[in-house]
Amino acid sequence: MVTEEWIQHISVEGELSWQGEGAPYTLRPSVFSNSSQTRNGSKGIWNFWSQDTGGFSSLDIYGQYIDSSGNVKWESNGKPICIVEHLQDWAKAASVNDGTAIVVWMDYRNNRTNVFAAKVDAEGIITRVEDQGEMLPSTPYLEQNYPNPLTHPQPLNMILQKQGK
Repeated sequence: MVTEEWIQHISVEGELSWQGEGAPYTLRPSVFSNSSQTRNGSKGIWNFWSQDTGGFSSLDIYGQYIDSSGNVKWESNGKPICIVEHLQDWAKAASVNDGTAIVVWMDYRNNRTNVFAAKVDAEGIITRVEDQGEMLPSTPYLEQNYPNPLTHPQPLNMILQKQGK
């Protein structure tokens, strides 16, 4: 049995933007859950979801890009984003100003809960999320102590512009 999953874009006026039922983002016969969408400006949307590919411990992350006219741009069953052994679930997506999306998900490989991420462009090219380096403040400051500086000795945290040696 082929189960089509559809997605529809609704304008700010409440009107359907795509013809008919919208765009079928996958034709894969399976169970879907936890879909997350993010816009690529006015160019289209990314849709990411968890898909059961063979049992509870076989949830994987798939994605699809749909252009502003409602045309599916990636393969008809969606593009595999993460299909490693064990459970991947709860995909969440956010668009980036450079025309890409970052999708993050809970990943239960190695019998531990981890968070993984991938960067995806409109053509379906998957890359890793670049390390932004340490986020250090431009000026040093002293953080608020808690609960009360007048009681027992309290640690004071100071945030510096560069890492100490």
